[in-house]
Amino acid sequence: MALNTLDLSPARQQQLALPRIVVPLVIAALLLLLPMLVTDLSEWTAAWLTVICMVTLTVLGFRQSQEAGENPWMSPAFINFLYVFSLQYGVGLLFIQYADLFVDYMDWDPLGLIDLRAGVPRSSWLIIVGALGTYAGLMISVSKITCRLPGLRWLEDARRFPFRALLLFPLIFADYAYSVSDLALGEIQQTAYLIGTFGFVLLVCGIMRILEGTPHPLIWRTLIAVAVLGYIAVGFVFGARGPWMMMVIFFAWGTLVVRRRISMRSLAVLGIGGLLFIVIVFPWLSFYKYFRSSGATPIPQAIEWATEDYQKEFGELKAVGLIEFLRSMTYQATYVSSYQATTPEPHPYLWGESAWVILSTVIPRFINPDKANVLEYVQRLAYQAGLYTDATYFELETRGAISIDPVSEFYINFGPWGVLVLSVLQGIYLRLRYEWLILRSELRFGFPIYAVGFVSASSLWQMFVLDIKNWFIWTILLWLLSRRS
Repeated sequence: MALNTLDLSPARQQQLALPRIVVPLVIAALLLLLPMLVTDLSEWTAAWLTVICMVTLTVLGFRQSQEAGENPWMSPAFINFLYVFSLQYGVGLLFIQYADLFVDYMDWDPLGLIDLRAGVPRSSWLIIVGALGTYAGLMISVSKITCRLPGLRWLEDARRFPFRALLLFPLIFADYAYSVSDLALGEIQQTAYLIGTFGFVLLVCGIMRILEGTPHPLIWRTLIAVAVLGYIAVGFVFGARGPWMMMVIFFAWGTLVVRRRISMRSLAVLGIGGLLFIVIVFPWLSFYKYFRSSGATPIPQAIEWATEDYQKEFGELKAVGLIEFLRSMTYQATYVSSYQATTPEPHPYLWGESAWVILSTVIPRFINPDKANVLEYVQRLAYQAGLYTDATYFELETRGAISIDPVSEFYINFGPWGVLVLSVLQGIYLRLRYEWLILRSELRFGFPIYAVGFVSASSLWQMFVLDIKNWFIWTILLWLLSRRS
């Protein structure tokens, strides 16, 4: 099933796209020429202005997707603004602005949010410029490029596909466990992680086939159960919360993609289950992850300590779980506020250095033995921005993470104007990836790769590098497992 039909003629689409490109760019350029329009606002006003702008662009993206005859729940014009800009940036700024409300309540200040509040107006300015540039880039047509790309289309062996996939899961779980442990370093860790996360691709494949209807429901349900239990088990051993959250995302997203809606019954189950997870399970996992992330604490001891701290801090069902959950989902705004406060003073612009370091990972080390370690490089940038300090709450929680986002990376490389120009390029790339994997490819093959890749990347250069590796490894594996020989 391919979504390659549009409700509007190409001429009409082009006519509608032009103002959607020009108007955001004009507004963004005006803000760059007159930054005081935002930077001179109060912290409260700037934060809420950002939220209003992000929600507005999200609504516009939803309407644009519907006008084009596309499913908004796959279109980057909607989901990228809903998840990245509205939640991570918009709500993230509110999280900083109102940090004192929960700091007094919880007696801790994660990542020094109160100290970042003075930079909210300037952070809002950069985020709004980045959002406008991304929206303009998403409206630029890339059909002349995508029409030349080979779509993911082949005859599927519906009976053998799930059996073959089940045989691969031991290798997948072994690679995933190795990649999240302290044993894997550098390119080996990255390769192991790519193979280890292929199981999420297979999980989405199973969800879609169950929802669409399949003559082999039992084996696909078995595959889904193996994937869910396996990833949760590995995540539990190494103290990772990601698998729990990704399961919920993929089940809900797969339903919205196939059926374009979630029934009231399913919505109620997800709502109640999500609330219980946020308020009860998530805080306990946070404590458990803190004790297990170094790998030195045995699992029984980590469970005991996490339970003791949980009962001491979260003995009653309060809003603490929700606060902790929001904190983990809104790091992007924290990154922007931190990086803009230290660039260009005391740390000068990088002028493309970080882009080169990340893009160099595509070159094998035997060809370029002196290339930098990306994780160490980005962590050094994070330390310079004050994101890693001795006082950071749950510092070990962010160990191994890529602590940078698109707006921050664009800014520390080329300044405010770089945010606009590179955000346009990012929008173009997001559109190209969407049209190739969703509009040009079979949905049952393209969407699983598209979905897992969407939740895995952060900055533009990292997204591009991961996509190259993901597309090479995941596409080959998916073709070998599913093709009719």
